[in-house]
Amino acid sequence: MVKNFITVFLCMFFNVCVCLALELDENDNNQTFEVKPEEKIAIRLNSNATTGYSWHFIIDDEEKSLIKVLKEKYEVKSHPKGMGGVGGKTVYKIKTLKPGKLTITARYYRPWEKFNPQNDKELKFFILVKD
Repeated sequence: MVKNFITVFLCMFFNVCVCLALELDENDNNQTFEVKPEEKIAIRLNSNATTGYSWHFIIDDEEKSLIKVLKEKYEVKSHPKGMGGVGGKTVYKIKTLKPGKLTITARYYRPWEKFNPQNDKELKFFILVKD
């Protein structure tokens, strides 16, 4: 809740256009969050592209039109030049469009291998979009 308050405060104070209503990470797994239509959500998950593993997002949206995916990117942590194997974060940004409920499943696995729940990671975020 504190991080949401700080985000809202900074957006109001600096009149920043890229306000996020919600910013989620691994600690928010299996939790439900309520947002309004037209709000932006970011999911930031630890990852390391040098391992071959990557996050894959699955949207279970009852109406198939509750959100718009704005961006998906990998951000490498700052590191000395020439250093290899450095991890980072995968950032997945969406915008809610209208009321409804959806589940965002994030799976961390090597795409050339079949997802294996015993070895690979899976996170779920439950979003309730209300007027």
